[in-house]
Amino acid sequence: MTVWLSGQRPKGLDGGTESLFWVDGTGNRFVLVDALDSDRADHWEAAGSDWARGFVGGGGHWVNEAGQIPDGLVLLLPPKGRGQVRMALFNVDGSRPEACGNALRCLTRVVFDGGRVDKPQFVVETDAGDRPVDAFNGGARQSRVSMGAPRLIAGALNLEVCGRSVRGVSISMGNPHFVIEPNTVKDSEVEELGAALSVHPSFPDGTNVEFVFGRVDQPRVRVWERGVGETEACGSGACAVAHMLFGTALIRQELTLGLPGGELVVGRDTHGLWLQGAARWDSLELQAQGATQTESDC
Repeated sequence: MTVWLSGQRPKGLDGGTESLFWVDGTGNRFVLVDALDSDRADHWEAAGSDWARGFVGGGGHWVNEAGQIPDGLVLLLPPKGRGQVRMALFNVDGSRPEACGNALRCLTRVVFDGGRVDKPQFVVETDAGDRPVDAFNGGARQSRVSMGAPRLIAGALNLEVCGRSVRGVSISMGNPHFVIEPNTVKDSEVEELGAALSVHPSFPDGTNVEFVFGRVDQPRVRVWERGVGETEACGSGACAVAHMLFGTALIRQELTLGLPGGELVVGRDTHGLWLQGAARWDSLELQAQGATQTESDC
């Protein structure tokens, strides 16, 4: 299927051979540009911040037929080190986060399904370091990616925000997260607290905020992403939650987390945490106005 999205390529980067894709990792949606073989890869990277910022600008014209706006921009780029490919990511506020598990899972599927690598296991260079990934030989539309070793940033914190005290744990998954203690806030408070905590003075570079509900061995999670707002899923956020919950006696090596966009599985190995879940992609075409979808052979 081809997804039609209103909008234009960055100025000076129209035409060319770069393919565009609409990718969806458990409800985390991105525009992905395949510039792996492009002689303009550096130009795409330089234009990424401004282009991603336009996804929610201009009256919200970046929308498809289903009314969905991208959560960000993913660039598939030539490697600079030991990886087979490189990923750059931009949020809709123009910021460049260090990590995003769902974006990485989507890129993994595009790279393998598109024949850009010979084997389903390969290495992707990210701003948070090299990440081994596994596309499982295709078919199941699942992908598993290494997220590296979590670490505490500031540990447990009690923060005053919106007239109340909120307790949580500050964790890094290559990018910052503040995981609030399970069942200490209400669903109705997520928007207000998420927006306030993501820019709290305790986090100079901002932070993602995770809200955990229900049983700790079957948690339901909502995430307020730094530079985006609430999203249907967040891979690094799921890993941050799992890292906190792995300290309980009920949790062993794997944990399934329910997010608005679907389920994500987080496990542990000798390298740190891994993230697994569904990921799909469609070819993407841009049009000046409106947004429709038409069937194709893809």
